[in-house]
Amino acid sequence: MENIQEKQNNILNKSQRWLIVGIILIIASPLFFIFIHFFDFSLTDSGTIGDTIGGITSPITGLIGAILVYYAFLIQLEANKMLYDQIAEEKKERKKQQIENHFFELLHIHIDHQNNLKINDIKNQTVLQGKEVFQWMLREFYEYYQIINDYFIQGEKDITIPHKIDIAYTCFLYGGVGEFSFQFIQEQLKKYNDLELSEWIKTHFEKRKKAIQRKYPFKLFNGHHARIGHYFAHLYQTIKYINSQEEISYSEKYNYVKTLRAQLGPHEQTLLFFLSLTDHGIKWEKAEQLNEDKHLITKYNLIKDIPEGYITITRIKQHYPNVNFNNKGNTLEKVKLIETYT
Repeated sequence: MENIQEKQNNILNKSQRWLIVGIILIIASPLFFIFIHFFDFSLTDSGTIGDTIGGITSPITGLIGAILVYYAFLIQLEANKMLYDQIAEEKKERKKQQIENHFFELLHIHIDHQNNLKINDIKNQTVLQGKEVFQWMLREFYEYYQIINDYFIQGEKDITIPHKIDIAYTCFLYGGVGEFSFQFIQEQLKKYNDLELSEWIKTHFEKRKKAIQRKYPFKLFNGHHARIGHYFAHLYQTIKYINSQEEISYSEKYNYVKTLRAQLGPHEQTLLFFLSLTDHGIKWEKAEQLNEDKHLITKYNLIKDIPEGYITITRIKQHYPNVNFNNKGNTLEKVKLIETYT
């Protein structure tokens, strides 16, 4: 706005200078002819002198007029540009306001989902609700993982930790006991082509349930897909929405997601970490076709509040080396990563 005003002032100053020059030339012309005819001046020559002066000053007057029209046109162009920029800025601000309003609607829905999460006991009475649910679900997930890990240790079979987590998380989502859950898990785990694993799941989850059920206030190994499948899907869509907005800077996007991340406790972030290593959650970051701009967990430090040493199954930094855990400063790699989003 100030630059445009400055340009207009410069154009006005130039116009004023040209106007002054024109006035001086127009006044000087008759004086010049009066001067050269001073000693041989007669009224009979006044018509000739007047025609001469008019012939000389008319082009000057016309040129000055054309210059002033040109500068007036420039001022109008600048005014139009200022108006266009103002409209564009207002449009941008309205878009930002729409983004903010929609984000807080999504945030409100997320908090509602969080508060309404619950687990019932065998009598269908609510025994866990809200954030407390994640604490117990995480505890149960470790039971799933332990059973799967025992299978591969006993069979001395070579498999990566993310694959173990993928198998355990699949069972965690769909349940580890019951004929229906078993059939569904079999279908989900066909990619591993391991019939012995299926039999292990069928027998050992039931045994483990009988051994430790008394430690849990709800039915073990019944699955949590209906409970948290939609929860994490909505969380993903909310962050993806903010990440896709070109009208706001990375810093603004980060602040929005930071507000959302503040609603996630360490148990939720830990479950999100495990989910992101599975086929169910590779869209968060691990899918091969995703570029850095869509690496949502690293880009927005979504699991930064998981305490160091909190997860013993694997090292978090091995999978997410550029997440700034607990704000312990930025390494050179983290600084470069942030700069790519700015």
